[in-house]
Amino acid sequence: MITVNCFLFALFVAFTFVGCAAISPEIPQKSSGKYFITAGGGFGLQTDDEHNLTNCFYSLCLKPHKKIVAPLYLRTKFQNPTNDACPVILDTEVQPGSTNIMILSPDVRGFRSNHNYRVKVLIFDKPDRSKIIGWHIQYIQYYQPRFIK
Repeated sequence: MITVNCFLFALFVAFTFVGCAAISPEIPQKSSGKYFITAGGGFGLQTDDEHNLTNCFYSLCLKPHKKIVAPLYLRTKFQNPTNDACPVILDTEVQPGSTNIMILSPDVRGFRSNHNYRVKVLIFDKPDRSKIIGWHIQYIQYYQPRFIK
């Protein structure tokens, strides 16, 4: 049974590249592209009562460089730590006027602590996602607290 105390919505690990220099000298910097700037990112972690990892997901928060006046269609490719050739893919839509875009992956396993993982966001102007108009790449460092099994 998962309790509130064991639910580690670990955006304590999220935003690691923003200011945890003690973890690794290679902490990724925030990326900035034509459409977005990274506001923060990391990993969400859930555990059960015995501190067994039950859920792990990427979290990426983007801010647009300018006001979004028409819908944007995103295809996010999260690096699969067990198979680089098969990224975890998530399609999302960004509505006009959006100021914070939060992208959360489904459950992903196999991360190694203190390693950087790639998140590539492809940007399209049509829902069929046939023509890329831009992209945003962010590396996020995974850190697993010692108490998690």
